[in-house]
Amino acid sequence: LVDILERYQVARIIQTTNVSDSPASVAFTSASQNEGAELLQAQAGQVIQLGASTTVRILAPFGDATMWESNAASIIVQVSYGEVDFLLPGDAPMATEEYVAARYDKSIVSEVLKLGHHGSKTSSSGIFLDAVQPAYAVVSAAKDSRYGHPHDEVIERVEERNIEIVSTAEEGTIEFLTDGARVWIQ
Repeated sequence: LVDILERYQVARIIQTTNVSDSPASVAFTSASQNEGAELLQAQAGQVIQLGASTTVRILAPFGDATMWESNAASIIVQVSYGEVDFLLPGDAPMATEEYVAARYDKSIVSEVLKLGHHGSKTSSSGIFLDAVQPAYAVVSAAKDSRYGHPHDEVIERVEERNIEIVSTAEEGTIEFLTDGARVWIQ
């Protein structure tokens, strides 16, 4: 995310209260403070209106995530444009995904799902996939990831549900277009 802040003028940063002393976290904290952006603390239930047709809904974290394991403190957001929804679960583990699925039920149905934690076997449970019911599942991972992302178990779960998989490792940048009623890959 430091690269994003260097490349773009960012007006608003949504973050958790989670604290980490990892080099990446320290670098991002410093860069975000220097950005001059509005800093918001994510909390489940927040809704941010980005325009007449675009809404960001924070689904997690619930409560103070300061001392949580960093992946469990991931921000889960649903971005909606018209009737089309994109669900972005960060690195949230299965337990968090399943809690979100139970809490929000049908309201998390989304046409596009970025698979959690780069397709790690710790995320994208069957329960979560069934709740989201995406048409597309996006894997954001490096080619030949040293972590083995995406994991074969996750790909199998996605394929069993006839969800179209698109991968940044295979295709590079993936762009979705929507008119607010339908969504497609450019």
